[in-house]
Amino acid sequence: MVDKPIAPDAGKIGEGVRALIRPTGVALVGVSDDPGKMSGNPIRVLAASQFEGPVYPVNPKRDTIGGHRAYASVDDIEGNPDVALIVVPRDAVATAIAACGRKGVKAAIVISSGFAETGELGAQRQAELKAVAKAAGVRVVGPNCTGYFSAAGKLPLGTSAAFLTGRYRAGNIAFITQSGAIGTAMLTRADERGMGPSLWFSTGNEMDLQVSDLMLAAVEDEHSRALILYLESIRDVRSFGAASRVALEAGKPIIALKVGRSSLGAEKAQAHTGALIGSDGVYDGFFRQNGIIRVDNIDSLLPVAAIFQSRRDWGGGKVGVVSVSGGLAVYSADLFEELGIPLAVLAPETLGKLGATSEFSTPGNPFDPAGAVTSNPQIMIDSVQAFLEDPDVDVLVVVLPFGVHILRVVPPVVAEAAKRSGKMICLVRWMPADYGREQTDALRALDIPVFESLDECAAAIKARTVWEADRKAILSSPAVGSSGELSVFPSSVPLLETETRALLAAYGLRSPREAVARGGGDALKAATAIGFPVVMKILSPDIAHKTEAGGVVLGVSESDVSATWDSIVANAAAYNSAAHIEGVLVQETAPEGVEVIVGAKHDSAFGPVVMVGMGGVLAEALASVSIRPIPLSRFDAESMIDEAGLSPLLASARRGRPSDRGALVDALLAVSRLMNDHGDHIAELDVNPLRVLLEGEGVIALDGLIVSPAVEASN
Repeated sequence: MVDKPIAPDAGKIGEGVRALIRPTGVALVGVSDDPGKMSGNPIRVLAASQFEGPVYPVNPKRDTIGGHRAYASVDDIEGNPDVALIVVPRDAVATAIAACGRKGVKAAIVISSGFAETGELGAQRQAELKAVAKAAGVRVVGPNCTGYFSAAGKLPLGTSAAFLTGRYRAGNIAFITQSGAIGTAMLTRADERGMGPSLWFSTGNEMDLQVSDLMLAAVEDEHSRALILYLESIRDVRSFGAASRVALEAGKPIIALKVGRSSLGAEKAQAHTGALIGSDGVYDGFFRQNGIIRVDNIDSLLPVAAIFQSRRDWGGGKVGVVSVSGGLAVYSADLFEELGIPLAVLAPETLGKLGATSEFSTPGNPFDPAGAVTSNPQIMIDSVQAFLEDPDVDVLVVVLPFGVHILRVVPPVVAEAAKRSGKMICLVRWMPADYGREQTDALRALDIPVFESLDECAAAIKARTVWEADRKAILSSPAVGSSGELSVFPSSVPLLETETRALLAAYGLRSPREAVARGGGDALKAATAIGFPVVMKILSPDIAHKTEAGGVVLGVSESDVSATWDSIVANAAAYNSAAHIEGVLVQETAPEGVEVIVGAKHDSAFGPVVMVGMGGVLAEALASVSIRPIPLSRFDAESMIDEAGLSPLLASARRGRPSDRGALVDALLAVSRLMNDHGDHIAELDVNPLRVLLEGEGVIALDGLIVSPAVEASN
């Protein structure tokens, strides 16, 4: 295996993509002026836009379209368009693309359908079209897409209903969607929230330009502060990861909804690892690894993006709450604590100021200034100012319940305070959706995100809290690649447990002292040399799960060794009569510790992935795991331990001191290096259990299983 570094040109975009950001002229190939046809929409959309460049309709049946001179072909255009929209029938698309290449068009948006989305024949047509576009030097969005929008270019180009109805506005969020219908809905929903796109792409079939290319366009676009992605698949995970890293370095967060969460499982898995790693779990790990915020539902995309589009200071993310409702103040305290969002500890001076603002309120955080603010706005002014001046408050959340006078008083107070402070301020308007929008929408011009509920606001703050911490950790934690000196991979297939653990030992994962016994007498000699009590296990390449076969006995004393040898061999023969028995492994009893499972396998999209979770015989029953594609960084390993729910177990000092978390981190990095070096020989790797000893004592691999690709294929 080889490392997967980010390509040197990963952050670069070509002329074609750059032309989409700031187009200078547009050719509309196949458009009409018939409002009853889809081909009639683009010219109407452009007529209502502020696009300042020349427009060149191409239709041999018209002399003029939408007040513009129409051309019989792209070759006849008397100008130099750099972007083209293509809405001709399927069989005419290739001819149009070739003509665009001759004319110097750098990028084309292909609305036309009938390609790979229709099946095998359509896929063949798309491959032929791709070859034509490549030869012509034209970058393509689509085919089978809805269009795109650029705020920098003031250009809506396509057939989206949001363009046609005008239910969208320019903004500073880049929307990239693999569903035209969902993308259109997002435009209208954003408009309702006073938000809008800096760039908007419906990617269609992604014949040429993929999501990752358009992500890079958003990074380069100065109008884009954050990215929203609707994903059904990632066609090239390496390019996607590289683009994500470029966005992270640029400080442009990515908020993604990836659908298709159901796990396909691993029906033929021999190791626990295969049963525990599902396809969606790998996406979770990949997103966290690359600093991407994954949301669980479509309605979370815009609220989370809202807190990132603000340029106000985030500071350390400690929250102060001023709620014009005692009930919502209490609810906010519960909500923030549940999400692990730190509430600011107010200074004594702040508490004194709050105590002086209203005789009806108790100073604290959250703070309810009481309904008297409607008759005495100064109470709200002083309350908000006190919070913003407190050194421990980084983010101020102002909560408004439904109220006529509250809307009259509070938004202007917040607006004035925002002009005097650069701190992050969030407003929660918990009231009917159609009520008082003018007063709250005005705050967005001051970079104050407005939320429809406390839950929305808290989830957005949590997302930013995690992203801020992850970004810092990821950028300072390089991935660990090859070990440098490759160990020799055993040639036997399948591998014995002894061979697997010898390989693990070469990467720093030590095992208990052990010996192979061919009979009861050998077992007694080995156990005497190792020291009682011992562990005895069947040693067979044909028995993957020894416990299930009755092939593991713990705590064997001197008097029971010979009989245990006999029973283990008999159990193994009954479990699998065809199994080849190498003997019985006599092993020292390891010190007590926290048992985890560490595994690795190949994912069809991401390649080798590493997993950690609760170990022992309950590994599959608990199914509490975290997964990452290789190569892992130290940040990956640390966050995997947290996600798998292992942190409380490791931190417990019930045995005198915590367990050796650092050694488990090193073990995960070692398995990552092992898969990097020898992944071609390994279909599945299963270390279960890996026992984490007390702090400073390391980890010890009690069992190990490697399934070769040949063995997996035969099952």
